[in-house]
Amino acid sequence: TVNIVGVSPVRSACLDESVKAGRILGEGEFRNEETISEGTAGGVDQDSFTLQIGKELVDSWIQVDEDAIRAAVREIEVMFGDKVEGAAGLALAGWRSINQPPRSGVGGSENQCSILIVCGGNTG
Repeated sequence: TVNIVGVSPVRSACLDESVKAGRILGEGEFRNEETISEGTAGGVDQDSFTLQIGKELVDSWIQVDEDAIRAAVREIEVMFGDKVEGAAGLALAGWRSINQPPRSGVGGSENQCSILIVCGGNTG
């Protein structure tokens, strides 16, 4: 079984909130504050297919705060030597929020595996 978890920054979770509302939210209808996850900040284009994908493929959504995103960005740099932007840290921050402290096996069980999709601009 595959379980897809979408992750948004608490300060700008338009897609998460739009999926819950069943429509793309406009400015003023969702929290849209500055976040280090610049690649995921702001609204969703009204004519995009992003909402449909989020509704059909994502099983659950979580939101993470700025401290968790910063910690994930630092962890990626320490683990892999890559300097990445905040949006790239979202997946790890989300995974950490539901798998902390790490348990035996990846993803919390000997019979489970977690795959994180990390994307965003390289800053270094």
